[in-house]
Formats: sequence, C-alpha cells, structure tokens
Amino acid sequence: MNLAASIKKKRYAVIITTSFVITILIALSFFASLAYNTALQTRGFVLGESVSAYDELTAASSALGEWDIETALDKVEKAHEHFAAIEEATERYGPFLRSALIFNKKAKSYYHLAKAGLHSTKAAKILGESFSRGDPYALIQYLARLQADLEEAREPIERAYKESRKIDLSYFTDSKQARIKALQEGLSFLFSELDPLLNTISALRTILGEHGTRRYLILFENSGEIRPTGGFIGSLAIADIKDGKLNKFFVPSGGTYDFRYGLTEHLRSPRPFSILNPEWQIQDCNWFPDFPTSAQKCAWFAEGSIGSSFDGVIAITDTVVTDLLSIIGPIPILEYETVITAENFVPFTQTLVESEEARASGAPKKIIADLFPLIIDRITNALSDHAKRFSLALALTDALNRKNLLLFMEDEGLQKWLNKENWSGASGVKYALDYLHVNTALINGGKSEFAVRQEARYEVLEDALGANMASVSVTREHMGSASEYPDFDALVNRDNLAYIRVYAPFGSVFAGIEGDVFDPTALFQKQDDLNDDSILAKIEGAPLIDEKTKTRITNEFGKTAFGNYMKIAPGEKKTVRFIYKLPFTKKDIEERGYTLFVQKQGGIVSRLVVNLEGKTLYDGELEEDMVIK
Repeated sequence: MNLAASIKKKRYAVIITTSFVITILIALSFFASLAYNTALQTRGFVLGESVSAYDELTAASSALGEWDIETALDKVEKAHEHFAAIEEATERYGPFLRSALIFNKKAKSYYHLAKAGLHSTKAAKILGESFSRGDPYALIQYLARLQADLEEAREPIERAYKESRKIDLSYFTDSKQARIKALQEGLSFLFSELDPLLNTISALRTILGEHGTRRYLILFENSGEIRPTGGFIGSLAIADIKDGKLNKFFVPSGGTYDFRYGLTEHLRSPRPFSILNPEWQIQDCNWFPDFPTSAQKCAWFAEGSIGSSFDGVIAITDTVVTDLLSIIGPIPILEYETVITAENFVPFTQTLVESEEARASGAPKKIIADLFPLIIDRITNALSDHAKRFSLALALTDALNRKNLLLFMEDEGLQKWLNKENWSGASGVKYALDYLHVNTALINGGKSEFAVRQEARYEVLEDALGANMASVSVTREHMGSASEYPDFDALVNRDNLAYIRVYAPFGSVFAGIEGDVFDPTALFQKQDDLNDDSILAKIEGAPLIDEKTKTRITNEFGKTAFGNYMKIAPGEKKTVRFIYKLPFTKKDIEERGYTLFVQKQGGIVSRLVVNLEGKTLYDGELEEDMVIK
C-alpha cells in the first residue's frame, strides 16, 4: 500500500494523533535519498548539514517508534535547523545557484527536495508540539489547539507540497523514484485533506458539547442477532456530554424493556418481522438499512417512552467493544467474580443476560450497566498514553468505516458532514452506474449469527434480447459453536431464520428467485388491533408480493429492494439466488464505463464476488463500502 493510501486508510485518526507522525515520515523518507545524493554536496558544509539532518530524522523516527514524543520533537527541531542552514547557504550563493539551476535540471530537482525538507520539518514542529502538549483529558481545549496549529501548519505543508511537485523523478534511480513518487502522493493527500481535517475537528467540538450540553441515545447492537443496521438492540443508554466531559451515562438495567412503558401508540411491526413480534417495539426499531431513518425511529420510541428528546443517536456493535478492550486491557468486575477481556466479553455477557437468574431478577442487562462506566473510565485514562490514544483513534475510525459505529445528528450541518464522510450509515447516493447492498435481518435464532458465514456472489450478464440481467447468490453456512462456554454454545447452536433483502438500482425488475427459499406463511402473526406507522408506509409505499415466490418488492431510499427468507440449521449451508433486470443498457456501460457501488452492512463481514460478463472484478471480504470498476 502506498503512503497516500495508508494515510487515507487511517484518515481522521490522523487529525487526533498522527498529523505530526505522518509529516515526519514524509520528511524522513525524502531525505533518506537526499542526504547522500544532493547536487549541492560539492560544498562540504552543505553535505554535512544534509547528512546531519538525515541522522536527526532517523533518530526522530526511532523515538516515535517508542512513542518518545519529546525526543522526537527535539530531533525534528535539530533537523529543521540543519535544513535551515542549507537554506541559508544556498541563499548566500543565490544568484550563482539560480543561474546554475537553469542549466542543471538534476541539481534543480535536488534543490526542490531540500526546500521540501525545510517546509516539512517546519510543519512537523508545529504539529508535533500540538500533539505533545496540553491535557488530553480536556478534549475541547485539545481539539481547539490542534485546529489552530493545523491552520498554522497550512502554509509550510502547502509549500512542501508545491516543492515536491517540481521534482523530476527521472534523475533518480528506479528504487528511489517509486519511493519519492509515493511521498509526492502523500504530501498531495495531506495538503488536500487539510480542509476536511479542519471541518472534522470543528464537528467533533460541537458533538462533544462545546456549545452546550448534548444528549445522545446510544444503541448497543448485538451482531450475534444481526439486524439491518448492525444487530439486535439489547441495551440502550442515555449520555449527556458538555465541554468534552461525560456528565451523565445511564444504562437501564432492564435493557430495552425499561423503554416499553409510556408509549400511547401501538404500531404494527414491519410485515417481514411480524413472524417474531406483531407489535413494533424499541428493540426492533432499527429495521431500515438507512441508519438516519432507523435512528429517528429509535429516538421516536425512546422519546415517547421517557419524554426526553435527543441531539443524536449512536449505534455501537459488540465488535467495537471487543476492539476497545483489546486496547485498554482487561477489566476486573468483582461483583461477578470475573475479569472482562476482549476474548470473553461476548460469551460471558451473552450467557449472563440470557440466564434464568438474570431474567428472573428483572434486571437482565445489569452487567452492561455495571461494565460500561468502567470501560469509559479506562478509555479516559488511556488518553494520556500516546500509543493507546493512537490505537483508540484507529479503532474508532475503523469502526466508523466498517459501520460497526454509526452516528446520526439532529443538527443539519453535522449530519451533512457525517453523510459526506460516509459515517452516517445512510443509503448511498447513486454516483456509480450500478448498486448493490445485501442486508440480512435475523428474525429468529438466538445468537446463531455468531456462527454464520455469508457470501454474496454478484453476476451481470447480457441476455439474448440485449438486456443486462443481474443475479445475487447469497450463501449462508451455519458453522455451529463448540467453545469453552457451553451455555453460550446453546445460544449459538440454534436454527437461523433470516430475512434477506437485496437492494438494486431503482427501476430494477424482479425476474425470479431460486434455491433454498423458506416459506414462512404459517408463522405470520395477526396485527389487526395495531396501527400502521406513517413513516414505514411512506418509505415502503405499496409493496408488491410475487405470487409464485412470495418475494417482497419495494422501492425505498432511491433503490429497488427484493426480500425473502432463508433458514439454516447448525451444519447446513444453503443458497438463495435473486435474479432481476437492471435499468441500464449495454450502451450505458460502453459510454459511461461499468462502476458498481457496494454498501456494507454493519455488524457483518461477508465475502463478496463480483463478475461482469464472466470476468471477475472483485473477490474478497467486504469490510467497508467500495466502488468496483
């Protein structure tokens, strides 16, 4: 992976912890080649300064590897002094040097390398000081300083970028060309991302309550019971944040059951879900794959129950908690005579909350209420450790990219920012020719999704009449569970009944379904004494039901969706194949080129295979949204 791609992968972890690190890495790599090859080395002084700068940057890099920020800053400062000395020397011979550079393009390229080094180390100094100073516990003040320092670093970053663009790679060996080209791309990316980085800091300051207390509804989603936005909502929390500090964090020990009272309106659940529950309740509020819509529905249930409004909704899957525990370390919880780790968090908590004792107590989710304040305290303490702060930022960024952490904000500006960063879980705007989203909702099956592997195989072929036909083969295999937690295994080793929806470009036409389709007709429950939900009715419109296959067809979120059921028992592997006609032609592909936008579902990682006219375009795990060409 080149440097630009690496930076992009980490993206906004950079703004919190690594702007300084990346800048140093850029400078270091530039001058690894510069130190012994500069065209100015005919003067021993300049050669000596260049070698010294290289040595200091090497030491800075080593210090960074040990998270010794003070030493790294000191070495960067000294490297900058050496580059400044080179600058002073070249200015002293300014007229002569400029004349020489006109005739010596090789020397000119090395000269621009030196200038890029000067500006890169200046930016590294600014950002490094921002990274190292101040109290990380005071998040608002920390972010405000970082924002100001990024503004100050803008000029040297821009100048380093512009100098790097003037380098002629042909004067370097092949190995150094690849390296310098990657670094040019890295500087280009860093320069282009400055404004988005600043926008993100500004958004974070608002989300963290700089301008007043903000109240959030937090949904704890269990991916072992996969649902449209990540998992079954087993627990909820209410969090009040002001000035970057958590003033209130309340987790009802009864879980979602504590939010079922107070509602005066009783709604029909979405028809495919009425197999499990005819009435729509808060634990099933995340029915829509479009997270902003699900978030607003969940907030509606909560507000109707407790009478409080929310500034936003945050969804967190168990995967996020596991990743955080792997960073902050084990947490002893004496009341339960155990230590919660990344390895045992899921089986221990799942077994406990589903136990007869927990259910009989009336507080089955008490373990969640007891554990999460301890996790938050441990995270807060970890912020003072540079390495852990970096790891936490990366973990949260990955969670956002993989949709295991989703955010919805009532503030229109913040929501637009989330949509732009693709962190809102919104059903994507169609900017590609083709579109695919496979969404799985476990209707019944305990925690069996923990043992299920899923694959989606997407194929586009032209039929005899010249139409583009698509097929999506969804294969699900129940691997079963045999762990050291037999009670947990009992929850996992259950039959898995899932409702599968395939979202296709708007205007796609259903052509058929094949394979192991499960007919749930006998399982539907009556909903006669319940009310229709106006939001659900508006989104789904008038669903069509294919008489032969019972496939449910809707137009929602600018897409056409096809839905049906699969059921697998432990040890079984089954496939359902959806077939439909796409709304674009072969001519459209020829004129626009084929592009496929695939959106990932939170809480699940599926294997994805994409074939166009027999040619494989992609074969691998779908870890985040992607465009395939």
